[in-house]
Amino acid sequence: MMRALQERFADRQAAGDALADALAHYRGADVLVLGLPRGGIPVAARVAEELDGELDVIVARKLPSPISQELAIGAITADGERFLNEGLISELAVSDTFLSAVTQVQRAEARKREQELRGTRPPPRITGRIVILVDDGLATGATMHAAVRSVRKQGPAQSCARGSRSRSGPSGCITRTSSRRAMPRCRRYWSTPPPCGRSSRGDAR
Repeated sequence: MMRALQERFADRQAAGDALADALAHYRGADVLVLGLPRGGIPVAARVAEELDGELDVIVARKLPSPISQELAIGAITADGERFLNEGLISELAVSDTFLSAVTQVQRAEARKREQELRGTRPPPRITGRIVILVDDGLATGATMHAAVRSVRKQGPAQSCARGSRSRSGPSGCITRTSSRRAMPRCRRYWSTPPPCGRSSRGDAR
C-alpha cells in the first residue's frame, strides 16, 4: 500500500520528487507518464525522470457551466472521452443544447492544444503499459476523470492517477485504476478527494 504523504510542497519540482518517491516501485518497468497541462507537465516531467519512464501529455478541458466559466460541469479530452458531473448538471438545469455546444467547443480546444504540445510526434503507445497520469491539483477532478477514461479505453496494463498541490493550496486525490474500471476508489490524500462518479450520458464523439 502506498504511503499517504502529508506535507504540502514548495513547488512543482518538490511535488514531482515526492510523487516519484511514492511510485518508486514502478522504476524499471515499462512506464508512461502523462502530464495534464499546464501545471501537471513539470510535475510529470520530474516523475518520468526519476522513474526512467517516457514523458508525454494528455489534454483534457473542463466544461464550464452556464453560470460561471470557473465552475466545471465536466471535462472532455482531445479524443472525445467525456466525464460529466450529473448531479451538478441536474442542479443547474443544464440543457442538452448547452452541453452539446460547450462539449464541441472544448474538444476543439483540447485537440488544438494537444497538437501544439505534441507537434508532429505520434501519440505514445498505451496498450499494455503502466500509465501514470499527473496533474498539479485536483479541484473537482473532472479533467482527471476524463483523462483516465481516455487512457482506460486503450488497454493499459495499469493506470495510476496522481494529483499534487504546492504550498498555495490543498492537494487532491490518489487513485489507482485498472483497465476494467475508470476510477474505482479514492482515498484521503492531503485533503478531500474529488467525487468518483460516472457519466450516464456516455462519451462525446
